[in-house]
Amino acid sequence: MGTLALALTLAMEATEVRSRAAGLVENLEAKFQPFVLNASTCGTVADGNSDDTQALQRCINTLPEYATLDGEGRTYLVSVLNLKSRMRLRNFRLSKFAGTENMTSPVTLDGRTEAKTDVIVENVQVAGNRQFETNLITPSAEDGGRHCFRFVGQLNTIALLNVNGSFCGSDGLQLGGHHATLSDAPEALAVQNVVVRDAVFNSNRRVGIAFEGGHNLYFINVETRFNGRKLDPAATPTQGNYCAHVDNACFGTGVWTENDHDAAGGSFDSIYFVNLNSTANFTRAFYAYSQSGPKVTGFRAKSNLVILESTLDAGAEPVAGNPIAIQFSSSSPDGAGAVYTGVEIGRSTIQGTVTARLLDGLLLRDSKVTASILGFVEYFDRIDVQNVERRGDFLSSRWLRPDGTAGAVVRY
Repeated sequence: MGTLALALTLAMEATEVRSRAAGLVENLEAKFQPFVLNASTCGTVADGNSDDTQALQRCINTLPEYATLDGEGRTYLVSVLNLKSRMRLRNFRLSKFAGTENMTSPVTLDGRTEAKTDVIVENVQVAGNRQFETNLITPSAEDGGRHCFRFVGQLNTIALLNVNGSFCGSDGLQLGGHHATLSDAPEALAVQNVVVRDAVFNSNRRVGIAFEGGHNLYFINVETRFNGRKLDPAATPTQGNYCAHVDNACFGTGVWTENDHDAAGGSFDSIYFVNLNSTANFTRAFYAYSQSGPKVTGFRAKSNLVILESTLDAGAEPVAGNPIAIQFSSSSPDGAGAVYTGVEIGRSTIQGTVTARLLDGLLLRDSKVTASILGFVEYFDRIDVQNVERRGDFLSSRWLRPDGTAGAVVRY
């Protein structure tokens, strides 16, 4: 019982997660003043064909603190709108001005040189028009950086409410610290206190949601489907109709979290998904990868990831024919120690396996797994399976703890 203490103490319920997220949003909304600036007063055309980028950016730049820029539900053609701290963007339909230029995301919040805080994006839809994008080179920085929503750098207290980011040339939502800090301590991570609620990120060229790390991130009622798939089988690899790829092989997923730097600053702590529908992507519903590991100075394991009341599958083309729905992976050396700790998956339907290495503390409960086995694990410990409808158990070729010692425990 003692060896499984961590997993057994996780057990959260969706109502608690929803309540925490709602409290964060309510506290943020209370800071805003009633002042609303309508986009029709900014010199916009709002016909979906004329470029309204400059007109809207002027209004953003002069918007008073804690005021709202309201799009009045109209459609605006834009390239990049750079948001600022202490503002709300509301009621916009944005159509991306497609072309050849990278790092062009219609809704951008860039905290790499100056931290951004207290931002609400509400009732905003982004149509990425990826079918018209060209000159997309993979691999490249952010695989083109033509996301629907691009929130990067040091960010604190952000809410994306009732948003849709689909058919973009890279990701639906890119949420990353870009190593703006170099500490893995939860309170020092670059991205803090983010709520994404009632959101859709579908049919993007690479990933539905990509996040590098962070602390207190809430994803509530979110759909990530059909991402990473070609729109046109005859498209060339540099066209938006193709997929994000390595050597012309697609790899996109529903949710992807990655620390691709061998340094501290890209960890995560307290990440919550409730009612995530991540299905029919090219491959995998959820993929976590870490280049950083215990041998890195200042490293802290990625901790406290919770997925509840969700539906996840292995995608349209499972990796190498292996139906992996959820995967935790790392390039950290075998036996170096845990890279992930404190993972809970509960009350969910998983059409595929749960696969992990260098993980310590997994609670899989009250769920249904339809694959022939639960998954494949190595260098792991403290896995607790409770009330799971399944056809098989976990398999392992290295029944060892993350530090390389014997005695790894799975309890059914």
